[in-house]
Amino acid sequence: MTATHLRTPGRLELALLDVLWRDAPATSHAARERLPREKRPTNNTALAVLRRMEARGWLARERVSRSYAYRDVVDPAATRRRTLQDLLARLFEDSPEGRASIRRGLPALHTPAQAHVPGRPASRGGRRGRSPVRYT
Repeated sequence: MTATHLRTPGRLELALLDVLWRDAPATSHAARERLPREKRPTNNTALAVLRRMEARGWLARERVSRSYAYRDVVDPAATRRRTLQDLLARLFEDSPEGRASIRRGLPALHTPAQAHVPGRPASRGGRRGRSPVRYT
């Protein structure tokens, strides 16, 4: 088993992979600039994350002028599937009951009876402290 199968990408890694899946090859600066402004890391952080992803075998780089352009080498569908499987395994602690719930379907996991927490008032569906917004 290679290093690409031992770990799933984190939030910033997935965001950078999404950019590279759409617009590869890209330099670290170009990939960083394509991220949403509120999620945009510093140049040094983006470069460090891209280098780690290259070391893990998720990316390849090639020399372009005085910098490197990165491109993905992992399959987007397989990466998303592996990330979701990892999340579900951690969420249900990989228990038989959790696996059965997953097989039955995710909507069955959240029922109205589970939504109410004893000792806490039930939500009335409006905005906190204000009446619900009505559109006419």
